[in-house]
Amino acid sequence: MKKYLQILTLLGISLSLTACGNLKNSDLANNAKTSSNSSPKTYQTTDTGNNGYTVLLKNGHYVTSPISGLTATDNDNSVDTRELERGLVQISKGVYSTNSYVFQEGQYISATVANQWLGRKSKSNPTGLNPKIGTKKNYQPIYLEEIIEQDFLTGSGSNYHIGGISIGLALNSIDYYQKKKDGPEYQAQISRTQQKQYGQAVAQQVIARLRKKKALKNVPITIGLFAKESKDSLVAGTYFLSGTAAANSSKITK
Repeated sequence: MKKYLQILTLLGISLSLTACGNLKNSDLANNAKTSSNSSPKTYQTTDTGNNGYTVLLKNGHYVTSPISGLTATDNDNSVDTRELERGLVQISKGVYSTNSYVFQEGQYISATVANQWLGRKSKSNPTGLNPKIGTKKNYQPIYLEEIIEQDFLTGSGSNYHIGGISIGLALNSIDYYQKKKDGPEYQAQISRTQQKQYGQAVAQQVIARLRKKKALKNVPITIGLFAKESKDSLVAGTYFLSGTAAANSSKITK
């Protein structure tokens, strides 16, 4: 697994949230309103603009996701990553009203768990969401390349709690692999039909796993399936399917 050091991640999110404020501005406090000054955890929110989400800050800091930048292979495309985050925000707007929820990068999936999920399923990694490698003649590609999480909270003052969660599953359209170390590179093409079938199955598994977390038992969980482009593409991929499991449910009904 590889975690890229992405300064662009914060920039991408700030653009995705459509004028929620300059998160890299050292005068951030001047662009935000303080929700509580006496609480050990002081919450602030950036001003909402252009139908974007208000962003929740903790102790004056933008909270980043521990799984941001984690990928299954080294073939990630930064153009895809930006669209993966931006597109999930757009999907979420149809489920979590910008007037009722505030945004925070995902905090419920840890880096350790994400790495396990992005790995191939095996005896040593039973929670892997990618298939066993197969054989040289029957190679099984890496389908799931990246997972992102976005949290949507409700509350005020010093009391904010999770109200909904969105998960983006980035699916490869091409898996690049070698049959032997330092050997030639091969490509395994993954069709949209394969992406859809695999993505829908994985989405249900992810929801079932998240429901085991106490804080996520009774909140909606939205899943978006994202089709990645080739690693050298200048055009970003796109979301092609999304759905929501209602509170208390582990199934996406539509």
